[in-house]
Amino acid sequence: MNRFFSGIVLVTASVLAISCRHNTNATASSDAGQEISIIPLPSHVEKRNGSFEISPETKIVVESGNEEAGHIAIMLADKLQKAAGIKIGVSQANGIVSANTIYFTTAGAADSLGAEGYQLFAGTDSVVIRARHAAGLFYGMQTLAQLLPAAIESNTKIDTVIWRLPAVAITDVPRFSWRGQHLDVSRHIVSVDFIKRYIDNMAMHKLNMFHWHLTDDQGWRLEIKKYPRLTSVGAWRKETLIGFIDETPKKFDGKRYGGFYTQEQAKEIVRYAAERFITVVPEIEMPGHATAAIAAYPTLGLTGKQIEVATYWGVFPDIFNVQDSTFIFLENVLAEVIEIFPGRYIHIGGDEAIKDQWKASAAIHKKMKMLGLKNEAQLQSYFMKRIGKYIESKGRKVIGWDEIIEGGLSPDVTVMTWRGMEGGVTAARSGHDVIMAPIQYTYFWWNQGDSTREPLSAGEFLPMEKVYSFEPIDSSLAIQEAKHVLGAHGSAWAEYMESESKVEYMVFPRISALAEVVWSPKEKRNWNDFKGRMQKQYQRYAQRLFGIRMVRNDAIPVYHPDVVPYEVHDGDKLIGIFLHDNFARQTKRSGAWMSSLRSQSRNGGVDLPVIMNNNNFAKGAAGEPTLLSFDDARTLFHEFGHGLHGLLSNVTFQRLSGTNVLRDFVELPSQLFEHWLLEPEVIARHARHWQTGEPIPETLVRRLQEARRWGQAYETVRYAG
Repeated sequence: MNRFFSGIVLVTASVLAISCRHNTNATASSDAGQEISIIPLPSHVEKRNGSFEISPETKIVVESGNEEAGHIAIMLADKLQKAAGIKIGVSQANGIVSANTIYFTTAGAADSLGAEGYQLFAGTDSVVIRARHAAGLFYGMQTLAQLLPAAIESNTKIDTVIWRLPAVAITDVPRFSWRGQHLDVSRHIVSVDFIKRYIDNMAMHKLNMFHWHLTDDQGWRLEIKKYPRLTSVGAWRKETLIGFIDETPKKFDGKRYGGFYTQEQAKEIVRYAAERFITVVPEIEMPGHATAAIAAYPTLGLTGKQIEVATYWGVFPDIFNVQDSTFIFLENVLAEVIEIFPGRYIHIGGDEAIKDQWKASAAIHKKMKMLGLKNEAQLQSYFMKRIGKYIESKGRKVIGWDEIIEGGLSPDVTVMTWRGMEGGVTAARSGHDVIMAPIQYTYFWWNQGDSTREPLSAGEFLPMEKVYSFEPIDSSLAIQEAKHVLGAHGSAWAEYMESESKVEYMVFPRISALAEVVWSPKEKRNWNDFKGRMQKQYQRYAQRLFGIRMVRNDAIPVYHPDVVPYEVHDGDKLIGIFLHDNFARQTKRSGAWMSSLRSQSRNGGVDLPVIMNNNNFAKGAAGEPTLLSFDDARTLFHEFGHGLHGLLSNVTFQRLSGTNVLRDFVELPSQLFEHWLLEPEVIARHARHWQTGEPIPETLVRRLQEARRWGQAYETVRYAG
């Protein structure tokens, strides 16, 4: 018995047929709260009558002998246990399973589903996810999660949710085989745990290629055991630029910066990604963007001088030489890279290689003459072909940026185009596979909101709507040429992503738009429909990406009965206390009371930060409600956000560092309340009568969490309408 199935129960009894196979002509359900907001949009969705509710009696079953399906089912069970507190075992079954069951199977899956497609049938008593291969079962599980309330993404138990999904029939097949997201860790490194979270969020979007940019001028980030100076020297810079690259004079922080991933850590990330059907594609830059490598081993360069790892951004002149010893060095590096990364592709860069040092070198001219090369572009082509031949000899395929087209390409090289669509079009017409990553649509280092309110970035403007408008197959390509377009991906260049929170801030929500571009049928994409579905996606983000929860606790002592006390949690950790007071009164006592409360704060005697904010709403007569005016309601949200920021500012809270305080905690909540929350039906639900001592409506608390530091919320207000 294999490792997975040794721990679960085999079901052998005959059981009832699954009801959701029937009623194929059912109409859309009118159940409240059962909207379907799946991103990326599936190929075909048919809403049916009723819903399926997950309870402690629900079973998760996989077909007998399917170990991969078992692992996927365990992921779903773990998600349900964390968010719902429902512990569900995973079992096997021969044949059809009983009612109140979620069933994963490959039996009867149509050939048309391909390697990654799936079908999901949810009835009133059972759910079936069917696919030809495990990847399809995994994507079906991701869709099932999106059919549930957004709270399913919580890492802590939420008691107030009914775990129900609508009855539905879905058939879903991805449009492209390459659905990627890039991460640059050379300019700024991130933790292994963050990369795992990044991969989890890619998986939620059904992306399948993680392009890991590991080397550049500003740092070499992968352990190479044969050449330890690549990380002992090349992984560290003496300081880092402060501010924008074009500012003069340049300013630096004076702090040594660096780090790298051990080979074991890299393998751990590869394994983690593979469990989520994501291939890790490493990028080792050459022949340019080589400053860090040459700083570690100066004989790889042309000047013979000891240089430093770059401390600011841009393109640098240092370039690998073309001596045989340098090729041996790079082949040895790649041998270790290939051992770590089992995927089909190795990315070798090829972009922005300044050739001035080649042009100035007599040794290079001699080499070019010996090889019969007319110019430096042909020399780069020789360089890339020689490295490519080595990679291909190991059974792998080469990817390079579109500059590698200049000078000529080896037949099997895949081109990743970034300088626009033209490079990809040229490559496809010449019979090369292409990955579209044009800067104007997919570079997430640009602002996604008003530049006056955005944190420091590369400066241009790329709103989510423009990402959504991206079409990877250029209209000029013939049908056969278009088949060479494998797909597309987004790029997260980290020059101005100095923290993990900043990476998330820049990548989300645009990654959702890109996911729909590369997965969903072109003819079904609709910006307005996508905007509507994004509202629930923002709620998922709130749970996945920062998870701030506010829990009312009346046991906390307060200085007046009208004051509402909240605990503020980051995941399962209590990080502070928030006091909210809506009515006008003298507040001299509040400061002293808060000081006293700090000393009494829980959490094992740790002195927790405490914050309070007051609003000056006129209090009605005893027993009479107070009707909030529009301005009162806006003030409430404004002050609530401002108060929460005050608390978090006093907490060691790493993820806060990616915020723009003015926008995210003050102006943005007010704008959301005015333009988004206070639509007529929302006013009726949320801005109704307030009675003496009534706490802040939970819906407003949750909305604040959803909006707390997100550019997508600002974009919803400012650019989508």
